[in-house]
Amino acid sequence: MPVWKCVSFAENPSLYDRLDEIADGTTFPLFLIEGDQTNALYWTEEKLFTVFASYQFVLFHDEQIVASGNAVPIFWDGTKEGLPDGFDGALRRAFKADKIPNTLCAVSVIVAPSFRGKGISSIVLEHMRENAIKHGHDKLIVPVRPTKKHLYPLISMEDYIKWTQPDGSPFDPWIRTHWRLGAKILQVAPASMVAQGPLKQWEDWTDLKFPQSGNYTLPGALQPIQVEIEKDVVTYEDPNVWMQHHLRGNQ
Repeated sequence: MPVWKCVSFAENPSLYDRLDEIADGTTFPLFLIEGDQTNALYWTEEKLFTVFASYQFVLFHDEQIVASGNAVPIFWDGTKEGLPDGFDGALRRAFKADKIPNTLCAVSVIVAPSFRGKGISSIVLEHMRENAIKHGHDKLIVPVRPTKKHLYPLISMEDYIKWTQPDGSPFDPWIRTHWRLGAKILQVAPASMVAQGPLKQWEDWTDLKFPQSGNYTLPGALQPIQVEIEKDVVTYEDPNVWMQHHLRGNQ
């Protein structure tokens, strides 16, 4: 029988060197990874994987790493108005904390390509919920990046999250995974991750040309990017969806 085991970076810091075993470059587009300065500042071995080592983990299937989960502890007052500005805001709040954290904010779930579609992400989310309780947090929230939204870049996120399947479940597979675990949608985070850079950099990241100013759709983007030729800048705001998970014993 296969053995499933979660190991945190606090238990084994050397796991950082094995993360490329599950990364295939499809979870986030290159322009988002390279262009989001908040992500670049905090998503490092010395910061995220050291300061909050007990919140970062990998899932083993026997001896093979099949998934990873990343989260940060933050303070959240429980109101929609008090939510961070998405993914970037959660990282900033975690590293610049001025209040004792009471909430775990999941920021990434990555599953190895050969294990996708097998319910592995649900196992990772279940472990995050247990981890939140273990650390004494009373809430678990997630800035969900819908996996099919990039196919409908001209549809607003507010409209997209209302789409359902014939059985009434959410249309988007990643939103649906959270929903089936009891999570509820709170609100849209319109600029959860913000990527910005000069025109040449964006052309390198995307292997595309942007001959004039305007809005462009491109692979991997959930909504159009904004190109400003005269300012030599391209900006992309990645919209996510805030969802909250129920934790055992908490309402």
